[in-house]
Amino acid sequence: MGLFQYIGNWISELFDFLKSSSNTEVVQALSTLVGLTIMLQIMIKAYQVMAGKSQSPTQELIWDIAVKLLIISIALNLSGFLDAIKSSMEELHNLMSGDNNLYAVLDEKLNATVELTKRIREDTSWYDISGIFYSAIIYLSFLLGIVPSFLIVVTTDITLRLLLLIAPIVIFFRAYSWGKQMFDQWLSIFFTNLLTVFMVGTILNLFVDKYGNFITTQINAVGKVDVLAITGSTLIMSLLLFFLMKLVVKMAEKIGSVSIESAPKSASDINRNATQNAKDYANLGSNVAKGGAGAYNGTKSVYQNTKGYVQSKLTL
Repeated sequence: MGLFQYIGNWISELFDFLKSSSNTEVVQALSTLVGLTIMLQIMIKAYQVMAGKSQSPTQELIWDIAVKLLIISIALNLSGFLDAIKSSMEELHNLMSGDNNLYAVLDEKLNATVELTKRIREDTSWYDISGIFYSAIIYLSFLLGIVPSFLIVVTTDITLRLLLLIAPIVIFFRAYSWGKQMFDQWLSIFFTNLLTVFMVGTILNLFVDKYGNFITTQINAVGKVDVLAITGSTLIMSLLLFFLMKLVVKMAEKIGSVSIESAPKSASDINRNATQNAKDYANLGSNVAKGGAGAYNGTKSVYQNTKGYVQSKLTL
């Protein structure tokens, strides 16, 4: 087991209580308020009917209560729905990482770096300051590129555990309109975390392959190529990985937040457009009806005038 795998397992064991913990007891306590809220909803709906604000109160009330009961049953883990959701989130998280242990990927880069510095020290004497300096630069380059990657991997793992911990409470709050934004933010964080794992895992896997080939080439080139050029190339690759990881995190945050925020906005736009179209069609029908009524009145007037004229002539 490598260094990063050991640290990763230690962190996983440290925060393992987050995975085993459950807040269904809190949800059960909150569910006692469901009956009260349903009674208040029925009273409010009755007042809306009396004020003429609701045209189909029975259908609306049945739909609202059915949706609330369905969401609350999921939050209470009835029939194991909540466990299935948590398992799906974990499987999706692992799938996005490419089914690879990212800590093992970091260990591969560490082993390659150690091999390169070992080869450089073998090519120079132990008393040569330049060899120590170049080895230190290579290790610093490794830390510059790997420490951010390691922190991102750890953060995404802990974030997933925290999301699973608060899942019952957030799902319960979604049963009410005031909890919709909280639920949307929870989903936004999950998708952002998912995108971060996917892009970080992809870049790390590709980068480690390239870095392994690079290290093999540089090890064979030690003694033939200037050590300063080898050290400079290692530093450039580490800087490239550092900026790539920074870019990945920013992209995941923006994409995750925009995708969630645009969904209710799109639904609102569709609803607004549908309402406007209905109003336009209603106005069109009203205008047609008015036009038809006007045509009927005009025709009736002409008919009556013609009838009166004919009768006057017959009388004469």
